[in-house]
Amino acid sequence: QSKSFPLGSLEIEEAHARWTAEWLEWERSHESEYQRKAAVLNSELVNTTDARMPALRAELEAVEQRKLDLYQHRYEEYVGVSRALAKLTEAPEGQRANGDGHRGGKPA
Repeated sequence: QSKSFPLGSLEIEEAHARWTAEWLEWERSHESEYQRKAAVLNSELVNTTDARMPALRAELEAVEQRKLDLYQHRYEEYVGVSRALAKLTEAPEGQRANGDGHRGGKPA
């Protein structure tokens, strides 16, 4: 295990795995929450008067937009943190892979 600032690569990989697991849990929870919200509104649409229908459709559209906006924001955060964690495990300049699977000309 190589040591990187301030943790070794194993700790960083474990942090990345936890971050990914948390992201996947959030993603499932987020999808479930917004499916419930949409289901309630769709149920109301089925049983509503014509006069109320435009307002319910607008509300459903707003719920879908909030779902997408929040997802996009959280996804950008996930990708940013994931990339930052990956950078912490990169070899310093001069010790990077030379394209043949070896580092610094020495067998891996």
